[in-house]
Amino acid sequence: MGGFTLRGGRRALVVAASAVVSMGLAVAPAQAGSIWDGYGPWGPYGFGKQPVLGESIPPGEPLGKYDNADFDGDGVRNIADNCLLVPNSDQAPAVRRGNAIGPRDMLRLAADWKVDNPQARFRTDAELGAACSGYDKNYLRTTRALIHASDQRKIEIFEFLGQSGPMFGGSPAPMSSDPAPGPGNLATSLPMCSSKEKIAELPNWILSGFTDPGSGIIDPFVELLPQQFTDCGGTGWIRAIEDSGMYWGWAGKRLYTNEDGGRITNRFVAGLTELPGFDEFAGGPLGKLISQGLPMLFPAGTGQTFQGLIFRGKSYIDGNDAIVMDWRGPKAFPANFEFGDNGYLIYDECRAIQTGVYHCTAVVDAVVGESRMTWQEGYMPWVIKGPPSIEEYLAATR
Repeated sequence: MGGFTLRGGRRALVVAASAVVSMGLAVAPAQAGSIWDGYGPWGPYGFGKQPVLGESIPPGEPLGKYDNADFDGDGVRNIADNCLLVPNSDQAPAVRRGNAIGPRDMLRLAADWKVDNPQARFRTDAELGAACSGYDKNYLRTTRALIHASDQRKIEIFEFLGQSGPMFGGSPAPMSSDPAPGPGNLATSLPMCSSKEKIAELPNWILSGFTDPGSGIIDPFVELLPQQFTDCGGTGWIRAIEDSGMYWGWAGKRLYTNEDGGRITNRFVAGLTELPGFDEFAGGPLGKLISQGLPMLFPAGTGQTFQGLIFRGKSYIDGNDAIVMDWRGPKAFPANFEFGDNGYLIYDECRAIQTGVYHCTAVVDAVVGESRMTWQEGYMPWVIKGPPSIEEYLAATR
């Protein structure tokens, strides 16, 4: 399935959502008893308090969905396959020849979680096949297969996993008062779209007067567009746009979690701000001077922007456990924005496929007056194993 070139990065997504807010200013203000009363449309903010989206959470489904399917077409059922997305009909096991790859606390959390959840579809490094091994860079083959899967298959993979999996590590005490409570584990990830049909839901909702994302008003135009404008798999110039979105926008996620969750920050311009020595520069006289004019690079002297909460909740896709990211909080724009009785919230859910490799959905919940739309606009395939550099990630997955 295809997708608009909005896939290039969530900055474009923010522009679209901001347009929704701007257009919503003409909508009649909220009335008494509106969804903006009290805590507002998303409910109270705090650790463990899952945002309330416009779309309700469905009843949880029993584990086992797609167990007997074969996502990678190698003749081995998903439930028995030691590489879920990478073909390996021989099922040759991974062989460890040196030190494990990845932050130590992340590796420990993964092993401990699997001990507590032995029937989980998530696989540790010790359970993987050589074709997707976590003991070498073959783990990036899993991420590559996820990136190139269709939108429908991505949802099926998410539902097959059915459980959150382990947290990311990065801090033994993530909820302390320290804005950077520990070393933090960096996640390398690519912002992706979902499909052209899902992307069309936003303009359809706007053009229908904020009433119906399935109105189909824009669909005939979308169908007339050449494939290079709607292909999520990517021609060269579309890839350049989205890769740039990763490099300069959304690859600077640093995670501070223990086994229960914690916090997440995102630093823009990751191609610069994640270079060795940048933090030392940020704390120096020149860095402090620059920070006065560029707070999105240097807020609080840490070089970090945003501060979201991470905890376990229930997925809006299938009602089962997922790792939830609530991006409200200090310096929340552009992940969360409110103007009068209009606003939006960017919200993510993740499930672990294998140690250090995560499948995350990206959702926007937009509210205009009393109208709202929950929009599953894309995905963020996270890798915390190492992590690989942006260049290494792109070379292995593109």
